[in-house]
Parts: sequence; structure tokens; C-alpha cells
Amino acid sequence: GRRGAQRRVERLLEARGSFGPGENCTGPVVDLALAPTGERVALTLERNGKRSVEVVSLAGPPKRVARVPLDPAVRGAMPRRLAWVSPYELVLWEPASALDPTRPASMMADGAAAPERVWRGAAPPASRSAVPESVRPLPIVPSELNDEGDARWLGRSFHILRSLDPVTGLGSESLRVERPEGESSLLSLPGEACGPTGQYGRPHHRISADGQVGVDLRHVDGGCHAVAIHFGTGQWRRIDGASAPGVCAETRRVPLPHLRAAVRGYVRDLEETLSAAGGDPGAAYSLRIARDGRTLLESRDLLGERLKLVVAPFPIETPLSRIDVTTVANAGQGPATQPAAPAGPELEPL
Repeated sequence: GRRGAQRRVERLLEARGSFGPGENCTGPVVDLALAPTGERVALTLERNGKRSVEVVSLAGPPKRVARVPLDPAVRGAMPRRLAWVSPYELVLWEPASALDPTRPASMMADGAAAPERVWRGAAPPASRSAVPESVRPLPIVPSELNDEGDARWLGRSFHILRSLDPVTGLGSESLRVERPEGESSLLSLPGEACGPTGQYGRPHHRISADGQVGVDLRHVDGGCHAVAIHFGTGQWRRIDGASAPGVCAETRRVPLPHLRAAVRGYVRDLEETLSAAGGDPGAAYSLRIARDGRTLLESRDLLGERLKLVVAPFPIETPLSRIDVTTVANAGQGPATQPAAPAGPELEPL
């Protein structure tokens, strides 16, 4: 039925996503957190191996209001995440789920390092507590990894729609916004979501104070950048000033079933080419992908000799220059240098 067909498309797009820049490139922006008021956003940027945090005001045109270099010892404590514990106080903390996936993400893990205060802005006099700053403890639970302000949804519902981009061979995403009065709009999202699926949320999970703008990390302009998407017009803009490109992995190891799930017809052609050239059907192989798209397959023949074949260009736009494909015969000969694919039930081959 229709639901089954959509599920197959989703599995295909999940598999293809592991070859695109969204999962294989990082930086210059590596984290994002929206303040509880929705008026400021904090970004972690990486430049030349050094990390810093920038606080950007969303009141009017995006404007940087603070920049704080991160101490190398703090950087070594990653995967700490940015989080706001008040509209004026920003910390680095380690979600419990990073240590123990069975515990709620909103709890601090026992024994984990205390939140590291990164920045504190000046609060309006009327909101300042009578308790001296020096004796006021930090809240245990940071208030934001995803926007929890349900009122900002204003009765709207949001749905991510994914389809196949015929040019890149990757998934393209749109955001459908449905309003209580029955009106709906379909907004094209720029680029790809950065990082493994779900790592940074979605634009409708972080909504500005006026309810009109969603913020997210998307792979655009050669790197992972913070963008703001207007729910009314569909227009989007970058809200970080980072000019450095992202850093992309050049190699990735994947199991044959995962490659077959992503590009079944292409793998079938590779197997036919290998068979015609006397290749060993049980041997692992590598795809070497040149910048112009030309692709070379390296494997072994039935006598164990090295075999190199020019094959059709890899059909997915990828920053990878080498894809090592493991088979059942050699899957236990060593760990993959990178995760073969995102975790989850969607990885079963088509």
C-alpha cells in the first residue's frame, strides 16, 4: 500500500544519506542551541582545530553579541552540548543519553562532569533575583536541547516530507506547515541536515519567540551552517558568520547490503562487470571516486590477483573519494574505520 511504499522510500533515503555531505562533513558550525526566549542562539564553531562559542541575537538582522573561546580541556570533554539554563546563561553539559541510553536525556548522568558555564548575559533589572549570584546554584537540567515552548507552535502542525533529488541522488526535504484554519504551505529546506539523523533536531523543533522562524543546522555553502527558515515565506538565511568550509571524510567502509539498499541497480551492474572480468564474487572491493565522477573498482579475481576496472560513475553526489565495501566473507576481519550507517531498523536492505 501507500504506507509501505513510503517506508521503502524512507529506507532508501536513509541509506543514501550516509554517502552525502550531511553525514560525512563536519564544521564549521558543530552545535546550536536556542535560548528559552527564542531571541538568541548560541553556536559552537570550529576553526583550525580551535573551538569557540558565539551568541547571536535574532532580534532584527542576526548580530553577534558575544564570542567565547573554549578551553582545550573543555573541548576534550565533548560530546558536551550547548544548552541554556536561563535566557541569559549558557552552559556546556553532557546529556545522560550519551553515557546511558536507557536514562532520560533530560537528566544529568550520575558522576558526569558538572555543566561548564560558558557565557552569562545581563538580565533586565526587573528579572534579577534577590539571591546573590555567588550563591545561586545552576539548575541541574538545562532547559534546551530542542525547543520545549509548545506555545510557539501556535496550533500549527509540522511534517517533514522527503523525496529523491534526481540530480544529486540524495534526499531533498520539505517542511509542510498546517495551520488551524486549514491553510497549509510547503517549504523547501536548504541543503541536508547535518550529522547523523536526529542529532540536531529539525527547524520546527527550535522556534523563535515570535513563532515565525525555525533555526537548524543544515549543510549549505560547503559546510554545516546555522540557518533560519521563515515559516510564512519559506525564505531562509544563514545566521552564522563562519566563512571556513566544512571538513569532509574521504573514505568510508560500508557493508554490501547497505550499499545495495542505497543503489541496488548500480550494485547489480558492478556485479555483472566483476563477473565478466573474472572477479571473485565473495571478495570485498573498493570504489575510487575521482572529482570528475570517474569511478574505479578495485577487487580480486578468482586466483587472488588484484583487479582494477573502470565502472560507471557513482550515482550519488558524495564527498567521499573511496568507499570500501565489505562482504559476508570478510566482515569479521576488522572494525570499520567509520560507522557503516546510522543505527536503527531502517537499515534493513530493500
